[in-house]
Amino acid sequence: IKLFSRLKKESEKERRNGMLHECAQPAGRWLADCELDLRRPEQARREDHEASRSRREQQAASQRQGRSGQRQGHSQNTTGLRITYLQNPNVEIIKHDKTKGEGVQKTLAYDTPFTKEELDKWRDVFWETRTSGSKEVWNALKNACETEHDTAATMIQLIGLQLPQDSLTTAIDASGVYYRVPICCIQDPDNYCIDAALDALKAKKAPAEKNIKIKVKCLALGDKEVQISNQASVNDVKVAYVNMVDPEKAAAKGVEDESKVRFLCLGKELKDELYVYSYEMFDGIVVQAMIRK
Repeated sequence: IKLFSRLKKESEKERRNGMLHECAQPAGRWLADCELDLRRPEQARREDHEASRSRREQQAASQRQGRSGQRQGHSQNTTGLRITYLQNPNVEIIKHDKTKGEGVQKTLAYDTPFTKEELDKWRDVFWETRTSGSKEVWNALKNACETEHDTAATMIQLIGLQLPQDSLTTAIDASGVYYRVPICCIQDPDNYCIDAALDALKAKKAPAEKNIKIKVKCLALGDKEVQISNQASVNDVKVAYVNMVDPEKAAAKGVEDESKVRFLCLGKELKDELYVYSYEMFDGIVVQAMIRK
C-alpha cells in the first residue's frame, strides 16, 4: 500500500507538470488496475471463490460418473470377465474367451497340467497356508468356493465381505483387508493333464518338404549322420539311425529296436509322435542319443 501511494503521487506530479513520458503509460494503467482491485468489494471476491469451488465439484462428479460407467461396462461383459485375479500359470491355463460358473463363483474357464489329485492337494496347501487377514474370513471364502453359488452369496453377505468384482476372486473385509482367491480354488478345470507346450508343437503346420542332415551323437553306439525329410517323424529318424548302427554293437548294448533309444535336443527329449519340423530342426543340427534303461 505504501509503494502504491508513493507511485501514485509521483504519477500525479508528472501528469501535472505535463512531463509524463509515453513509456510510463503502462505503469499508469497498472496503477489504475491495482486501485480498482483494492477497492473491489469483499462480496465479489467471495462470489469468485464460490464459482471456483463449484467448478471443482462438477469436475469431480464427472470423473465419478465416468468410473461408474466403466464398472457397469465391465459387469455387462459376458464373453470374458475383465477382472484381476491371482495368477498361477503353473496351475491354470486361462481361457480368456470363456467363463464358467454362476453368481459370485463365476470366473474365467481354464485347463490345468495337474491331475485331479494334484490339483486337490494344491488347493489344500493354499487354504492351509493363508496367514494374512482373518482366519474366519479365509474359512468363509473356502466354504463359499465349495458350496452352491446361491449359498455362497448368502455366506458372503452374512460376514460382511465386499466383492468389488462381484466374484470370489477378490474380497474386502470391514477393516479394508484384501483377500485374493485363485480361480482354480473356485472352479474345476475344463481339462486335466494339459501340456500346453506339447499342444503348441502339435499345432505347427508342415512346411514345404526338403531333405536335411541330422547329426546323431551317441557315446555307446557311435555317431552317425542321418539324411531325412523335414516332414518325417522323430520315430522315423530313430529307425534310420538304429539301422545305421553296427548290429553287434547294438546287440551288446541291448538295443533291439528304436524304442530303446532316446533323442535329446536343445535341452528337451524329442517326442516320437512329433515331426522334424515340429522342433524346427535345420540342416546340420546335432541330436544327442541315449540308450533307454
